[in-house]
Amino acid sequence: MDSIFSVLKDITKAGFSVWMFLSFGLPLILSIIALFVCGFEEGSLFSWRGRMNRRSYLVNLIVIIFSTFISAFIFFYGMSNHYTVIFIFGAVTFLCSIFRSFAILARRLHDFNFSGMFGVALYLMSRGLGDVYKRQDLLILIWPGDKLENKYGTAPISKVSF
Repeated sequence: MDSIFSVLKDITKAGFSVWMFLSFGLPLILSIIALFVCGFEEGSLFSWRGRMNRRSYLVNLIVIIFSTFISAFIFFYGMSNHYTVIFIFGAVTFLCSIFRSFAILARRLHDFNFSGMFGVALYLMSRGLGDVYKRQDLLILIWPGDKLENKYGTAPISKVSF
């Protein structure tokens, strides 16, 4: 009799795991795929095309810093409690924050008529220079961009844009 109950218990656990995956895991995976497929199109969240003004850059930077802290908290909470779906969600949101930070840096550099790859090079060189990068990031934030059209597009509007 005990073996029948243990088998039923195992079947119930397996069914619950499948239900959890189909309810939360599969939609999360499909959402991640859709985010990366659609997110890099022009005008989207991770697009490197276009230009960004100082105000938009500052607001986007604040949102990225806030979302990075939240995603790191979710990531470590899921990892410490062995919640796989929460762990994956935290990791994906953290990666999205990184992709978004490179996208807004590239757009801001386009406002100076520089390539976005200059920002990636700047970031990679700064890993050993710490304080120097922070000063350059401050210059990117306060230095006005081109007022006229350049090879990356027309001058950005003065409103905050994402």
